[in-house]
Amino acid sequence: MAGATNLQWVLSALFPDPRLYMDVNQRGLICPVCNDQFKSPLTLPCLHSVCRKCAEEILVSRENERSHVTSGRYTPVNEPRSVLKCPACKKEVPLDSRGLDGLTENFILRNIIDSMKEAKEYSELDDDLGVQCDVCQDEPANLATKTCVKCELCYCEECLNLTHPPGRPLTGHQLIAPTRDPKSNIVRCQEHNEIISLYCEDCDTVVCPTCRARSHKNHRVIPTDEKYRQMKAALKDRVKSLVNVNSTYVQHIGKLRSVCDGIQSHFDKQEGSVKKEFSDVKSMVEKKEKDMLTTIEKERREKVEVRQQQIDHYRKTLENTTAAVSFAQEALRERGQASFLQV
Repeated sequence: MAGATNLQWVLSALFPDPRLYMDVNQRGLICPVCNDQFKSPLTLPCLHSVCRKCAEEILVSRENERSHVTSGRYTPVNEPRSVLKCPACKKEVPLDSRGLDGLTENFILRNIIDSMKEAKEYSELDDDLGVQCDVCQDEPANLATKTCVKCELCYCEECLNLTHPPGRPLTGHQLIAPTRDPKSNIVRCQEHNEIISLYCEDCDTVVCPTCRARSHKNHRVIPTDEKYRQMKAALKDRVKSLVNVNSTYVQHIGKLRSVCDGIQSHFDKQEGSVKKEFSDVKSMVEKKEKDMLTTIEKERREKVEVRQQQIDHYRKTLENTTAAVSFAQEALRERGQASFLQV
């Protein structure tokens, strides 16, 4: 959070109008349940986010419906304790025993929202208070353009010219950007213990008057406040460009999420179509199997029946021939000719 706070301090200091950096795609920062900026956002496996409180309300509502439907019925042990349906794409997210604690908090989204809020508050505070002139009698007082470190007073441009006119002794006073705490902005030279008020463009460093006279005599030297304005303007342009890039990224993320939703929906339809086709094929195959098994069973019974009839016929024939053989063998045992002929 420290990095996000420092970044937002720079943004709010550089942009008097917060709309310059707050003009981003707000849809990516809005919870689809409460339609407000995310609070403690949780990331779902489908890459959508939802406020933790909203997720808890969804779970409570779903658990009530589930308990009403499944009351009195046995629940398998391996069944998920709860299921969270994504409010954006309607995908169901099974939760383990940890519940919502098993989901990951979207720290990037949270930091973006917190940073934007801090920047807006800082900018509004700066616009409301400002730094007013301590000398002029106008009501309301004019905004200060300089602060004298030695006098510890803030001056507007008119009062500064009156109190610190060019060519007078007071021109040696150290003038800095307007602030209510001038001592905190004083930076002294470590070598000469003088206030640093100059910037050497040749050496790209800040210097005090003595440093200029000794080491930077023939160099290009300008007041620090002039260099400050130049660098601040350049940094402002760069940050503005980065904010525009971030806005573009937010828009791209939104578009990619829409594409992902479309892809998910497309493949869900394909999956349903494949399942239906294979279900139809499976039904057709099962019917064909049943018909073929019925035909096979019919033919089997018919053939077995024919063979069984043949077996019965040959069994009776066998019984008859066996009886004839027995009778003939008995006749052969007869020794008397007359008796044999009577048999």
